[in-house]
Formats: sequence, structure tokens, C-alpha cells
Amino acid sequence: MQMADDGSVKKALCKEETVSPDGLKYTFTLRDDVYWSNGDQVTAHDFVYGWQRAIDPATNSEYAFMISDIAQIKNATAIQAGQMDPNQLGIRAVDDFTLEEQQEGSLQISEALKQMNDNTTEVRTASHEMSVGNKSILSEIEQLRSTTDVIKQSMGKISGSAEDIHASGDSLSEIADSVDSAIKQIGSQIDLFTV
Repeated sequence: MQMADDGSVKKALCKEETVSPDGLKYTFTLRDDVYWSNGDQVTAHDFVYGWQRAIDPATNSEYAFMISDIAQIKNATAIQAGQMDPNQLGIRAVDDFTLEEQQEGSLQISEALKQMNDNTTEVRTASHEMSVGNKSILSEIEQLRSTTDVIKQSMGKISGSAEDIHASGDSLSEIADSVDSAIKQIGSQIDLFTV
């Protein structure tokens, strides 16, 4: 399985999978149209070889934990500790395109992948909402800056001399109304941030 571009989980090399009623055996039917770069078909035997090699302590694979701790394949922990031979790993090729794995305990991989897919979708949705929200907040901040500029201009007129105010053509009443309106705008914009 792998992640699709939209974040959902999709099948990759496997056509179908079945789980035994007790959840201890997974059977994967592999696609027969997948090839290695040298032209050889990818088979169930390749998985068996790769997983046994990865769990072998002699290989010292940094990914061995995925077989023992995450996938919890039968005997993986004992093999990794050097207590069993890698060929005793709970994985076998039933035929070229059927892979069977035994679990140490009931592990619902499909459920875990579904949950991971649901979580990924939630994160993407939240990320999108945050992005939209950030654009809205940036717009509000820009409006707040504009309103603040109006107040600064009005305050500058008030702090000037009587001659400067008279020369501007604005009455003190008009300047006070402008400041009052700007302060009300700032108050409503601040309320948006605190909601």
C-alpha cells in the first residue's frame, strides 16, 4: 500500500488482501504486471527474501524494526535478537503471486492504514482552513494598519497649531469625527481577533 496524491491509501503491488478471522494471518495476492528494472517479474519470493534479509541480525538493517515492531511478523523479534534463524520468519510465498504472513498477535493493518488515511485527511483539511484563516487575518491586519494611519493623520492635525488646522480646511469637529470613526473601526477589528 502507498499514499495517493490526495493523501488516501491505495494498493500498490497488491491486488487484494485477506485477513484470517483471528487476525493472525494476512494473505496478499500480488499483481502480475510489476517488473524490476532488469525486466524480471516481482514475485512473492522477492518479498520473502527481502524481509528475511532485513530481519537477519547479520545484515544490521536500520529498517528491521518495521518487521518486528510495526508489522509484528511472527518470530521477527527472536530472529532480530539472534535466537532464531531468519528462514523462520512468519512469511512465505504460497506461489509466485501469493504472499502469506503470520502475525505475533492480532494486528489490524487495514484498520491502522484507514485510521492513518482519516488522520491525513483531517490534517490536510485543518491545514487548508488555517491557510484560509491566515489570509483572512492578514486582510484584517492590513485594514487595521490603514485605520491606524487615518488616526495618525488626524492626531497630527490635532497636535498642530490652530493656524495649521485652519489651513487644512478641516474643523476640529471633522477631525474629532474622523478619529472617533477610526477608533470604532479598530475596536470592531480587534473584536474579530478575540472571537
